[in-house]
Amino acid sequence: MHDAPLGAPLGAALAAAIALFAPSTHAGPLTPPPGPPAPTLRTLAQVEPRTDVNSLPSTPSAQHAIGTPGSYYLTGNITNASTTAISVQTSGVVIDLNGFTIDGAFFGGSLVRIDAPTGIVTIRNGTIRRAQGLTIDVLNTTTTRVVLEDITFDTCVGGVELGTGGSVDRCQFLGLIGGSPVIVGLSNAQVTDTLVENSAGVTLGDNAIVERVRMRSIAGTAITAGDHAHISTTVVNNTTGDGIATGASSRIVDSTVSDAGARGISTGGNSRVAGCIATGCGGSGIEAGIGSVITGCAATSNLGSGIEAQSRAVVVDSVATLNTVYGISVGTQSVVTHCSAAQNGANGMLAGPTSLVSRSAAAINVARGIEVGDGSAVHEVVSNSNGDAGIIAFSGSHVESSTARLNGTHGIIATTAATVRNCTATDNGQNSGTGAGIRATGINSLIEANIITGNDRGIELVSTSSVAIRNRARDNGTNYLNVSQPIVSPFALTTASPWANLSQ
Repeated sequence: MHDAPLGAPLGAALAAAIALFAPSTHAGPLTPPPGPPAPTLRTLAQVEPRTDVNSLPSTPSAQHAIGTPGSYYLTGNITNASTTAISVQTSGVVIDLNGFTIDGAFFGGSLVRIDAPTGIVTIRNGTIRRAQGLTIDVLNTTTTRVVLEDITFDTCVGGVELGTGGSVDRCQFLGLIGGSPVIVGLSNAQVTDTLVENSAGVTLGDNAIVERVRMRSIAGTAITAGDHAHISTTVVNNTTGDGIATGASSRIVDSTVSDAGARGISTGGNSRVAGCIATGCGGSGIEAGIGSVITGCAATSNLGSGIEAQSRAVVVDSVATLNTVYGISVGTQSVVTHCSAAQNGANGMLAGPTSLVSRSAAAINVARGIEVGDGSAVHEVVSNSNGDAGIIAFSGSHVESSTARLNGTHGIIATTAATVRNCTATDNGQNSGTGAGIRATGINSLIEANIITGNDRGIELVSTSSVAIRNRARDNGTNYLNVSQPIVSPFALTTASPWANLSQ
């Protein structure tokens, strides 16, 4: 039997497939086009469209002048001792120092002068040193924004101006010694990831942002900012003035100030200070205005108060130790809760009228432990080993579930219309030898359900209009004492009934 011949349709399909995958036999013309070959590489200006600052002409007032917006860079160091090194006369300018140095050689004027009427000027990546006047001088500060990045400023007399909304990022300011602020910015200025050392401080306007800044050996106040400032993760050490000082409605978080010549941290009203440390300062450690909140802070070994706030303040989860004046001092209608005040000089805590002090402690203070103003409340507080009284509560105040022990004079002092309830006063009168466990100095006070032991005197009422009921007093020099006149029924300090007092 013979094979059948290949059919026409199958053969046509096979031929088409072979033609589809077969290499093309067509090519372009081999004759080159007429004329010389055209260039195929780009020029340097096309590869890097920037202008060499060193090649720019000079003016009577500047070694190099920039009058056109664009990108500029240095190709070598600039040393200047007779005029401004660079004059920028327009905005929209970026100057890359390219790792080189602008050296003012202590020329008497500004080193970089920015005369842009408005807009942004950016300078980055190099060193600027030995400016005798302002290092960067901005003529139109309200309309010009200066951006500084990755620059070391070394041994200059004057600082830098940022204008409005300017910023400093990843810079170092070393030895700017002229006494004027090392950085000056108007509203909305920002300083981040920057070191300032052996220099003057930073002065910024409203809405300033300062983050991750380190400052040490500062002449004057280290950081001054206006209202609505935000300062975080910043460390200030050794200033002759305040450490950080801001206006109202500001926020200072996770920052540390040590060895400030005046206050550590100071802020205006309605501000928040959180997670901060102030130690070894010449004034108060932390000081806040009306309606402020202080939380999670520590103030230690300051020559003023540890933590001090005006009225309607809230102090939470904070510690004040070894301060010369008060540990915690707040004004009227305030709240102090979950705090500790220990070994402070005058008072562990001070609260103004209509205030609340809760779950706090003051131990081994030189003078008073806790002092609260009119209408205040003290709750679950420990005030031990103070040189003067442990707790002093003024008119209309309420002290409850608190402990006063080993204080120099009285354990707890209550003035007019005050209440002391469920407290413990033990071994007070260490300094004077005349200390009472609880002493009511005014009229209409209520001393109820307290435990009073081991004091020079137990409970002392100055006025017969005050009431002492359900108290337990034992082992005091005198358990009950009325210094005005003998106490008579129905306020007799006796053991006659459950509503009376118990002596043992």
